[in-house]
Amino acid sequence: MSSTSRRKFLAASGVGAAASLGMPGFIKSSLAQSAATPPKRFMLIFMPNANLRDQWVSTGGRDVDAGTGTATTFTLNKLAMPFDPIKQYTTFIHGISMASMKGDLHSSAQIRVTTGADVRMPMAGGGGNNLPGGPSLDTLAANEGTVINGAATKFRQVVVNADTRSPSLHHQCITSAMNNDFIAPDNLPITVYNRLFADVTVGGTDAERQAALLKMKARKKSVLDFITADLGKLNARIPVAQRPKLDSHLAGIRALEKSLDAQVAQGSVTVTLPMGLQTLKANTSANHPQVVQGFFDVIKTAFQLDLTRVASFSFGTGNNAVSFADFGGGPSGGVHDIAHQSVSDTTKANLATIAVWYNQKVTAFVQALAAIPEGNGTMLDNTLIYYFSETAQYHEHNDIPLALIGGKNFGLVGGRVLRYKREVNDVGMSILKALGTTRATFGNLTWFKSAAPEIFV
Repeated sequence: MSSTSRRKFLAASGVGAAASLGMPGFIKSSLAQSAATPPKRFMLIFMPNANLRDQWVSTGGRDVDAGTGTATTFTLNKLAMPFDPIKQYTTFIHGISMASMKGDLHSSAQIRVTTGADVRMPMAGGGGNNLPGGPSLDTLAANEGTVINGAATKFRQVVVNADTRSPSLHHQCITSAMNNDFIAPDNLPITVYNRLFADVTVGGTDAERQAALLKMKARKKSVLDFITADLGKLNARIPVAQRPKLDSHLAGIRALEKSLDAQVAQGSVTVTLPMGLQTLKANTSANHPQVVQGFFDVIKTAFQLDLTRVASFSFGTGNNAVSFADFGGGPSGGVHDIAHQSVSDTTKANLATIAVWYNQKVTAFVQALAAIPEGNGTMLDNTLIYYFSETAQYHEHNDIPLALIGGKNFGLVGGRVLRYKREVNDVGMSILKALGTTRATFGNLTWFKSAAPEIFV
């Protein structure tokens, strides 16, 4: 790396005059945050089709509208039991409904949760009738949330879905843009990884980097091995106080590489990346656990390195086609198809198995964020997660599953159950206030009363 390039790197990284060395671009961007207050982040997580209200809703808690009960005194129900290890970070919100749904009862509902608006009908040119009636919460967080300041990052928001099989786009999407159009999700972790970490090296010509990376790929080495010498020099030269930050980021990158490197499936397509990773085939039930884990790993690392502060993740579509039997995780047949089966003990048991599996994955992700220290707590303390399903059970929309997780530094207090008799718009408004937007309402005024009180303190 030339001395000029080193100087440019130092100016961008803010590490200090001694650290004039070439490094991966994504490490460079993260080191710029080392001396600053950690950024705040927002994330949507959508679990479609599988909930059962009588097995989700907790007992106890506080009835906010009536002003009775104790929020911290509650007992988790069967489907929420996977959250027990993270209940200290979680506020469970009960009694929230969505009246007079239009169009498809799954996709319309998932759009209502994230936009607070009725769907626009019909879709011009065919292809369905459920278009969003407003921008989604994650988009508003990225564009208007002064607490988030999404414009400060390389990627304003990341939108992903672990399985996008569906009749049309409106089933795939929970995110809509400021102009109300859908933002289509990516469905493979490796494509998102490639886009996020495209500028992985600094210095040298494209041909020189490619030749070196091909050699590294043949030896199955990490991208960090490609810059071992420079990292050693950098570690010796940066201030002692910044070394734990560098070590934390390097460990995160290695862990992410290992996670994605394990995603090898028969018939997969090889992607030319520094790690020589191979992708899983998209929309294949057998690959669902690896795709889910891959997306959680990519999002965690992107948050950690401050490449983005806003993410939207769906386990599947409003017509979830994943068959859990294909990876040994549960019943055969698509989740949506099971939700349409006759109400029976077998159907309930199958849906419960699916919901528990998804909730366990959320818990593991939350624990991973909680294990990453940041200047004023942990990454989870600075990340507000809105977890939801679109139906209470089957095709009903009264008392849908909602939970807010993490977000201590937003004013969210965990270990609580809060009960309301309100529409989902009021919860969305509370979130928007915590994100620092100046909006006074959220979504369709038909369903809006006011920000739901007591969620944030």
